[in-house]
Amino acid sequence: MEHIEINELIHKQLKSYVSASGFSNSEIARRCGVDRATVGRWVKTGNISRNNLIKLCHVLGVSEAVFLEDVSFSTGGSHQFHEKKKAIIDKVVLLPEDKSYLLDAVDKLLS
Repeated sequence: MEHIEINELIHKQLKSYVSASGFSNSEIARRCGVDRATVGRWVKTGNISRNNLIKLCHVLGVSEAVFLEDVSFSTGGSHQFHEKKKAIIDKVVLLPEDKSYLLDAVDKLLS
């Protein structure tokens, strides 16, 4: 995959996440510590530094790894695998604290 195609996918993903967040560009800018016009440029062009992408992901409540995984998924990754992974993550996030032994078991399986 060419560099230009990856940039286009990152741009598409960035627009999607910002739009879905429900935050205004001004609110995202305030939380990221940048100017509102900067957020507008990110959305318009897709050009964002790694440091600002990390800040943006934090503000939007998504890890940089998930953001980039979604970009790689857009490049033709297995839809079934991606959906299964998301379902497992959702279940783990909702585990009550008294079920921490399940996390230990999953960690052991993945090691």
